[in-house]
Amino acid sequence: MEIRHYSGADFKPMLDVANRLEKYGQTMTEEDLRARLRERHFTPGRDILLVADGGTLRGYLTVFPNPGNLNRHYIFFRLDPGLADDTALLDELLVRAQARIHEIATGYQGPLLMRAGCYDNDREYKEALERNGFSFNRYYARMDLNDISNLQQPGLPPGVSIRLFHPPDEDEKYMVALNQSFTGHFEHREIDLDEFRSMKDKPFFQPDLMFAAVADGEFIGVSWNYMMSGPEADGLLWGVVEDLGVVPAWRGKGLGRALISAGMLALRAKGAQKICLWVDYTNPHGAKQLYYSEGYVDKYIEISYQKDEEEVL
Repeated sequence: MEIRHYSGADFKPMLDVANRLEKYGQTMTEEDLRARLRERHFTPGRDILLVADGGTLRGYLTVFPNPGNLNRHYIFFRLDPGLADDTALLDELLVRAQARIHEIATGYQGPLLMRAGCYDNDREYKEALERNGFSFNRYYARMDLNDISNLQQPGLPPGVSIRLFHPPDEDEKYMVALNQSFTGHFEHREIDLDEFRSMKDKPFFQPDLMFAAVADGEFIGVSWNYMMSGPEADGLLWGVVEDLGVVPAWRGKGLGRALISAGMLALRAKGAQKICLWVDYTNPHGAKQLYYSEGYVDKYIEISYQKDEEEVL
């Protein structure tokens, strides 16, 4: 078994193995993979490790450098089920990933924050992370809305409207509302205008599905939605609620429900047959309860691990 770095010739084999190892049917398209390889600060030839058996790819590990100003980096890996019990292989991958993160981190100051994720039922991955000094961080759920035939638009608080936002003139207003809406969330990191605008070439930046709640000319909430680039393994077209947030002063007034409803109705009009989203299980503002009340159900649970180290200079 060989561990090697990604090269351009590995594009199609990596796409194939990523889809083969995806246990919950979330199909990755060529467009999705190209967008991932173009991520800000991402170097495919350094940040992707491939596991190969002769000419056959059997798995991979990816390091995602943090795109902003925090020294926080992410590890994600997948192996053939027959290799997941190879503790030496998993440990070697994690050792190399951490070495790469330390290399990246020389450009930052402050604590080095490493994060890694897997499904909650990936016993071998969880044990490997714990062996290598990672500890439990957070649960996240993918939630699915399987019946979108009876969507309704609830009423709005007086003086509030919901409409599409208009880039580029309203980029800053949308970014500010997005940042304010997630203040107080676990490990929230504010984005700046350059980073927001850098997202415009990503498949999930679809302004005709990105809504703002407006009062007195100010954005007081956002509903960021998009259509997946292709059908999932079930053959259906899925819409995604990427971000949903209300600024603190307007919480508790029914605005979150109105925003998600506006987004879901627009996704259905675009051809979505089902809708999904991801949520932190300990979201401090009751997001999970809102989604349950709208008919969403858990599809799977992801678990996040952390490993923090002292200041890196």
